[in-house]
Amino acid sequence: MTRGATNLSFDQVGIGVLLVGAFLAMLPSVLAFLALQRSFIRGLTSGAVKG
Repeated sequence: MTRGATNLSFDQVGIGVLLVGAFLAMLPSVLAFLALQRSFIRGLTSGAVKG
């Protein structure tokens, strides 16, 4: 009998695997923010100035 994805429980996945998965999912967003941080902040501040 094959086991489907609905039969898996959280007890079968270690916390380390979950943490690594969360880190890998978050990594592209963090890298994009760090690469574009200067232009992102410049855009926010230029839009806040009246004139």
